[in-house]
Amino acid sequence: MHHDLKQFTDHFQPIVDGRMKAMVRRNDDRNFQVGDTVTLREGEPDATEEGGFKYTEKEVSAVITYIDNFGCEPGNVCLSLGRVGLTIVHKD
Repeated sequence: MHHDLKQFTDHFQPIVDGRMKAMVRRNDDRNFQVGDTVTLREGEPDATEEGGFKYTEKEVSAVITYIDNFGCEPGNVCLSLGRVGLTIVHKD
C-alpha cells in the first residue's frame, strides 16, 4: 500500500540526506505495514491554505522497513525508512 504524508520542512531535508531514518506518525486508519511505500510532501501549517497546510512542491518517497510503538504515545508508531529517494510509479 502507498501513503501520501505531510512532512514539516524542519524534518524533510534530514530524511532526504539520510540523517533521519525514522519518524513517529499517528497510526490512524492508514494501518501502516512493513513494505508499504510513503511519499513525504514538504510543507508547513498555514491557516490561509485549503487543508491548513502549504506545500513547497518538494517530495521524496521511501519504503517502511520497520514499525515499532515502544515509547510512543498510544495510537502512534515509529516508522523506520529505507530506500529513501525511490521513484514511485502510480498505476491508474
